Amino acid sequence: MPMMQHPPPFEPAQTTVLFSMPAEELPEHLPTVDEIESSPKLDNRPTRSIVRIKKHFFVKYGCDVHPTEAQNMKLARQHLGNLVPRVFAVYQRPRPNEPTISYIIMEYVHGR
Repeated sequence: MPMMQHPPPFEPAQTTVLFSMPAEELPEHLPTVDEIESSPKLDNRPTRSIVRIKKHFFVKYGCDVHPTEAQNMKLARQHLGNLVPRVFAVYQRPRPNEPTISYIIMEYVHGR
């Protein structure tokens, strides 16, 4: 009788891109989830963190961050212009038995 191999407790979760600006409109390559999560935290709370990545990106992420925030920012930018940072991308990463983590990659604007 062949020995049964047990699968790992869970497979690493895949990141889903919910929104991304076209590459030609981006100031540089979007950060990966690994780059985001390994960056120094500017604000770190139990359910959300904020980091600055590279020269152009500011990222808010966590289980208490929702894609509707990014939709609201995009809508506000249509009406208020440059007062609201551009949203470059929105990612989500489900986790087994834990809340999904959302990532909002937005424009870093000095002094705001």
